[in-house]
Amino acid sequence: MDSIIKADRALALVQQVSGLAFSSFTVLHLGGHLLSIVSFSWADSALFASRVFYQNPIVEPLVIGVSLLTHIGSSALRVAIRYRRQANLKASRKTVPEKAEQADAGASVAYPATSLTVKELRYHRLTGYLLSVFIGGHVLATRITPLKVFMDPTIVDLTFITQTLNGQVKWLYFPYFAAFGTAGIYHTAYGVQQVLGSLRVVRRRMKPGVWTGILVASSIAMTTALVAMSGAFEHIPIPLASKWKQLDDAVLQVALGRI
Repeated sequence: MDSIIKADRALALVQQVSGLAFSSFTVLHLGGHLLSIVSFSWADSALFASRVFYQNPIVEPLVIGVSLLTHIGSSALRVAIRYRRQANLKASRKTVPEKAEQADAGASVAYPATSLTVKELRYHRLTGYLLSVFIGGHVLATRITPLKVFMDPTIVDLTFITQTLNGQVKWLYFPYFAAFGTAGIYHTAYGVQQVLGSLRVVRRRMKPGVWTGILVASSIAMTTALVAMSGAFEHIPIPLASKWKQLDDAVLQVALGRI
């Protein structure tokens, strides 16, 4: 059992460091998208400005790519360890579900013994699972496919999202983007606050219920941003509409390795 605890502590540190590194991307990327609530042109400009950092030939693979894979990998291993510990506790008939959930939250972070705080931790985990499922397809469609299809992949701007949100399957993409974006905001904000707390940069913990409010606010903000990007608040011309159709048509081909 001691070896399992030590392994979990080591993985918790790896998880925290990699998550903090990857948050340098999510804060810029999602923060820029939220600017569309105020102005679509601001959000589009923010997208191009932030790419200078996260699409840098060194930063993108070594900081963004490695930290993402490391974070997902360490998180998956911690999930496996958590289930193993819970199985051992059940076998010894010492399981108390809520206390076990708090004990497994992380070696370096102590959570108040309240059901609401445990629920907010679970929201963090669930949003992480959701992001892990969606991230591969998102990277394929918005980064890998443009690199394969266009001579200059930097031409991709937010009007690609505008066209997608007004396409034939907008009923599918709108909830997808809303869930993906909301999960990204909450998971990043919660995770960064916990890491900074562990490092004693932030000494005050959020009161139970605050993170639930942040989750709701994140959902409202992301949904509003998507409505704005769809062109509901202002007319958004799409001069490269044919390019975006070409991109949509190529995603499956790239996924199958035909391009």
